[in-house]
Formats: sequence, C-alpha cells, structure tokens
Amino acid sequence: MTYRILMVALAAVALVVSGCSTGGHGSAPNFDIDDLASSAGVTPAQAQEGVGCMLLLAQRRLDTGQYQQIAQLIPDGESFKTQATDSCAFKGSISSANELAAAMSDLGLSPTQSSKLEAGVLEYLSKVGEPGVEEMFSGALK
Repeated sequence: MTYRILMVALAAVALVVSGCSTGGHGSAPNFDIDDLASSAGVTPAQAQEGVGCMLLLAQRRLDTGQYQQIAQLIPDGESFKTQATDSCAFKGSISSANELAAAMSDLGLSPTQSSKLEAGVLEYLSKVGEPGVEEMFSGALK
C-alpha cells in the first residue's frame, strides 16, 4: 500500500514539474546562436557580435521599457553587446541603420548575411515575445 501511495505521489510531482517547466509558453523555442549563425551563413562569433550590434542600436533608439521587452527575451544579449563593443567592429555607438550596416560589414557579414541574421532574430522574437515586439525591434533597426 505504501509503495502505491509513493508511486502515485512521485507521478503527481513529475506531472507538476513538467507542467511548470514551460512557464506557460508551451514549447517556446530556445535562442540558439549556433542555429542562427548556420542559417545566416556566418560563424557563431559573428552571429553573437551581429546580434550585439543590433541590440546596441535598439537600445539607443527605443525607450528603456521598450528595449527591456526585447533584451529580456534574448539570452546572453548583454554579453553579445559587450562582444560587439570589444570587437571594435565600429567606432563609437551605433545610432543609425547605416552605422549598423557598416558594423556588420566590419564583422565580415555581407548584406545578405546581415539580413538573414536579422530575420532569424525577428522570427525568434515573434515566437517568444508579446505581439508586436518583433515589429518594435525591426523598427528600431531601420
């Protein structure tokens, strides 16, 4: 009898834990920088620094609350910004789409690769963010 109670209790705990692990978002995709790099045809380091450059521009162009909506969705985003800054891919801060394009070029990304990288980030944000967060990010990059 005790064995049955123990097994039922363990099964119940397993169900509760598995239900809580998704955080209510179902099967939200992970932000996988290697997959993002592969789909854009760049190295993982280039992808990290490229995402960092995009985040730097978004931070500059959006108000703090809007930027935080985006930043909280991209794991290691602060690290990517630091990598972009440390790579010397650009001089100063990125404040326009032209400066973003120049920074991406300095990282060795072609315009096509930059577009694919941006599209990958936007697709991810559309899946994990509140409605409209990807448009907000896209608008900040224009």
